[in-house]
Amino acid sequence: MSVNFCKSSVVAFEGFVLNNAAMIIAGTVVGSAGTLLTQLMAKAMNRSLANVLFSDFGSGGGGSTTEVKGSMKPIEASDVGVMMAFASKVIVVPGYGMAVAQAQHKVWEMCQLLIDRGVTVKFAIHPVAGRMPGHMNVLLAEAGVPYDLISDLDEINAEFETADVALIIGANDVVNPVARTDKSSPIYGMPILNADKAKNVIVIKRGQGAGFSGIENALFFLDNTRMLYGDGQKADRAAADRLGDVEVAHLDLADLARVRAFADSVETVDVLVNNAGVMGLPLTRTADGFEAHMGTNHLGHFALTCLLGSKIKDRVVSVASAM
Repeated sequence: MSVNFCKSSVVAFEGFVLNNAAMIIAGTVVGSAGTLLTQLMAKAMNRSLANVLFSDFGSGGGGSTTEVKGSMKPIEASDVGVMMAFASKVIVVPGYGMAVAQAQHKVWEMCQLLIDRGVTVKFAIHPVAGRMPGHMNVLLAEAGVPYDLISDLDEINAEFETADVALIIGANDVVNPVARTDKSSPIYGMPILNADKAKNVIVIKRGQGAGFSGIENALFFLDNTRMLYGDGQKADRAAADRLGDVEVAHLDLADLARVRAFADSVETVDVLVNNAGVMGLPLTRTADGFEAHMGTNHLGHFALTCLLGSKIKDRVVSVASAM
């Protein structure tokens, strides 16, 4: 925005030199708009206007002195579809990456599938997400997202703690938790979306690069975060395809007769999901992981796993937290 202000000021001054009223008016209007937007974004980042104009923010040279621990853990689009199919509440956090990939339409198509399954879906918008304030709102409106599903930072932040999945699409610095905790970070003090407080976090991202601030995002390294790498449109389409294939069978695993009847009634099972009613751990793609997070109905889980046997076509998945 400051670039717009500088360029428009040059146009206005050139208008004075050439005695051209049109250039003076155009330069003044654009310069005023650029100044206003710069002030709005500076306020949203909790930074002064002088800091925005003259600091080396984004160069990577003044990064945090705190080392980010852990590793980024990848996930497949099909597993994302399964996880969201068993969610009760999903909060979508769009960012500039969604705009670059032009993925807003695919994102909304996937969210419509979730809504049709009875999942509560909301969109969380940060004031500085995208190129300018309101950028994400415009893109979502273009895709047809109802306005009542879109919330700003102050309205939505308290709801992340009750969300089963926070889906981050192309956002980076605006969800980085070091802004709350690390005083040495260049983004410390900036209001952020509390996506890290969701039970599960899925990040759709092209690669492992840093955001505009030039620092690593601690959210990407948390135990409850999984990274879905690739183009936003393709990733959303693949997750939506898997989501549409998921059929949920609710079983009382304490009722062994019903467990046996269910096992006899199915021909194949692509994915066996252990869901104890709480989505707290990321997908565990091994039988050992399934057994480790069985919940309380140990006998029922054991019986179901044994009875299905070779009918389990793909893998055993757990989306439940340990009881």
